[in-house]
Amino acid sequence: MNSWLQEIKGDDPITSVAHPQAQAWLRKLKKNNEWTAKVKVYTRQDVTQFYYTKIYIQFFDPQGIVQEQDNHEWDFDLDLELIRAHIRAVNPEEEATRMAKVLWHWLDRVEKTFGREWFDCVMYDYVKQKKMFQPEVSEELYGIEAKVRKRPPFPGKKYEVCKDSIEKSLKAIIYYLESDLSYPEEEVSQILLKAVYLYLYDHHNLKLRSLWGF
Repeated sequence: MNSWLQEIKGDDPITSVAHPQAQAWLRKLKKNNEWTAKVKVYTRQDVTQFYYTKIYIQFFDPQGIVQEQDNHEWDFDLDLELIRAHIRAVNPEEEATRMAKVLWHWLDRVEKTFGREWFDCVMYDYVKQKKMFQPEVSEELYGIEAKVRKRPPFPGKKYEVCKDSIEKSLKAIIYYLESDLSYPEEEVSQILLKAVYLYLYDHHNLKLRSLWGF
């Protein structure tokens, strides 16, 4: 396992909250007990330039043929209940997209607590310190980081609390992938890295896809 991943693994981050739509989908699976389900998460822009995210679910029979499908506005509690029920995305790439949305949910609260500029600084510092990406990517991050802040964040309690909050969010993603969705360690690392990339890409519209290899 990558050293940075081992460093930040944690325990169960939160107790799930029952969501009526998730409960309905899970009852469908229980009724048709030979079926399985997979999900996708899509973010789209409507004619008013408003961004919205939906979660799509497909139900498969034992032969892998889609029997039913449905969708609902993405909601953290809804998706968390599906994660708790061990329902994966359709493939690891879609899982990364899904986890990027979950990561956004966690980090949005951190950003609002500390302010965007401060949060951005600590987030980039954290990613670099953990050496999550290859050296050339870290150098590129440093250049972007310099543009989004006027000065480096001063070490101290505020910095440590913000960093710990970021790490707690990543621990949650690792727990979901390993314990709830049963991905092997190497896939956990790959999915988490891409989820972090997608989060940064969406957060700052960072056009680093070719450099980061995704």
